[in-house]
Amino acid sequence: MEKLNTNDLLKYSLALSSLIIGMSVAYYFVVYIPQKDKIERDVAEKNLQLQIKKERDEKEEALTQKKGNLILYTGCLGAVERDYMINWNRNCPVSGIDTKEENCSLPDHIVKNLEDFRKNETDSCSNDFPH
Repeated sequence: MEKLNTNDLLKYSLALSSLIIGMSVAYYFVVYIPQKDKIERDVAEKNLQLQIKKERDEKEEALTQKKGNLILYTGCLGAVERDYMINWNRNCPVSGIDTKEENCSLPDHIVKNLEDFRKNETDSCSNDFPH
């Protein structure tokens, strides 16, 4: 058997080291970076989907809240009108108007008080239930 001299051993070691370094660089560029980029893209896409879902949920919640407020506002206005008519009709006998009919003619100062009450209550409905 032939003995390897140190010069040949150094050449083989250098060639083997270059091969290992070359394979490591190739692995880095061919496998590691594309895999890392794919993971980053997947995370970014997932975050985007979560953001879109969050925005959609917030819009749906706001719409539901708005619909609920509109229903409550409408109910509030109905109660205001009902109370207005009840108060109007209660003032008929108090004002000395002897009638069994509803919607009698009332003096201007009572009408103004009732109208002011209705306006304040309507404004209160708007403040309590923004629509």
